[in-house]
Amino acid sequence: MKLLAISDLHLNHEANWAALSRMPAFPKDWLIVAGDVAEKIQDFRRAMDLLSHRFGKIFWTPGNHDLWTIPSDSESKRGLAKYFQLVQICRDFGVLTPEDAFVQWPNSDPPLFIA
Repeated sequence: MKLLAISDLHLNHEANWAALSRMPAFPKDWLIVAGDVAEKIQDFRRAMDLLSHRFGKIFWTPGNHDLWTIPSDSESKRGLAKYFQLVQICRDFGVLTPEDAFVQWPNSDPPLFIA
């Protein structure tokens, strides 16, 4: 079991979507998604759906591009409401966020936590 990390997916670029879709599954591993997934809410939702089926557990932290509001994105809320909209999408797919409790790495001695 491994702890992996990825960031700056910037899924508003089609080439990045293509690369993400080719990512193999790692069902026993955990993934930290460290911000800048997507600017549009539908792209963010699609990414969480895809990743949640490829990893054992996922942790998301927001990046500035996740929190931006694009005028052409009619689904996105504004300001702090957008952050909580993203948190809810994460919860819909079982993805942990900064709003969730810390998680202990399995069988760690001394205990190690993902925060």
